[in-house]
Amino acid sequence: MPSIRYPSTEFPALTGFTVPIPETWQPDPTMGTQFAARPHTPPQGFTPNIIGTVRRAATGALHNQRTELDQRATQLPDYAERGRTETTVDGFPAYHIEYAYRHHGTITIAQMITLVEVSHPHAVDIIQLTATCAGDQTADYWDTFRLMHADLTVQPHG
Repeated sequence: MPSIRYPSTEFPALTGFTVPIPETWQPDPTMGTQFAARPHTPPQGFTPNIIGTVRRAATGALHNQRTELDQRATQLPDYAERGRTETTVDGFPAYHIEYAYRHHGTITIAQMITLVEVSHPHAVDIIQLTATCAGDQTADYWDTFRLMHADLTVQPHG
């Protein structure tokens, strides 16, 4: 009986990525994601964080993910967009959006999301990097989030 293997040419390993974090931040593997980090000493209240995931998707995934993200985000209570752009990360097509919304009527949440599409001969991977803080924390964390997103690098071969 023939067999197939993962990873292989037909089923490449998931794309890897690197995000530099400030010295005052630490990895947080307890969040149950492929990548997460937060400040060593979180402020009172909401803990700012950055989370990264990679998942296999169909061709055209960036467009589909962008459309889904835009539709989902704009339906959030008191949605306020801070900006969006189509860009590239290490030569791969990407989409970046920044917005805030009211969470359960009690707290404003600010998010920055970057989606990157990495095409392989037989597969497409979508990297999603999401930075989140409370609305009243943006003055302290937004520039740091922007640097982390801007310095995201992609390793297409896992």
